[in-house]
Amino acid sequence: MNLDFNVQSSRPGGLSWLLLVIGLAAAAWVMQAWQTADAGFSAAQARIASLQAKPAQRPSEKTAKARRVDAAAQNRQRTDDAARGQLALPWTRLLETLQRQQSPGVALLSLDADGHRGDFTLTAFAKNHAAMLDYFEELQRVPGFTQVSLSRHELREVDADTVVYFSLRGLWTQP
Repeated sequence: MNLDFNVQSSRPGGLSWLLLVIGLAAAAWVMQAWQTADAGFSAAQARIASLQAKPAQRPSEKTAKARRVDAAAQNRQRTDDAARGQLALPWTRLLETLQRQQSPGVALLSLDADGHRGDFTLTAFAKNHAAMLDYFEELQRVPGFTQVSLSRHELREVDADTVVYFSLRGLWTQP
């Protein structure tokens, strides 16, 4: 395999498609969570209506059942709020910043980021150690990125070519 590290900016790359798929999967997950929460809410309302139609039960049973329904509803609400919060983060800025930092000797393989904690992990490979170090130093100078560190690197043989496989970790701030 002969690796060619030419950057083609005229059409979306593999990372763009991967991130699109991840975004669509996250949106589907949020929709499913919302539907589950809505179904649970409807079931809770129906249960409350049926309990109100029944003759009065002992107060301790009513209180215990109400607490269970409230706890389940609060748990679903927290899950929904967390998913909405992740989707509302400025992911576009992070992705655009990384696209501007493209290096001719480096190919990005994956990005794992948590917007609430503000951390990210990049996995990539480079033609050689010099290209890896240049990219690492370039990311350290990016405004909004802090504590960028090389967490792992190794040489790998790919179709008779040797490449440097590496991971970078860091923090990113939202303007």
